Amino acid sequence: GVQIMGLGRRLSSGDPAFKGLDVYAVKGEFSNIYRYICGKHDSADKAKASLLNISKKFPEAFVVEIKGTEVKRVK
Repeated sequence: GVQIMGLGRRLSSGDPAFKGLDVYAVKGEFSNIYRYICGKHDSADKAKASLLNISKKFPEAFVVEIKGTEVKRVK
């Protein structure tokens, strides 16, 4: 997926902060931060292609790998 932001509070799915993107929240078991992710891709290449469009609205966005509630940045 592509992480667009991380916040200490949960936003509703249609929040204007998401700028029209379909976003879901992931919160780690031992974390106080909600990570907001756009897209579910079966490869890093597909996520990177999606990042090109998402970064127009969220320049700080980056590709992540999600396993359960664990989110890791992909380099």
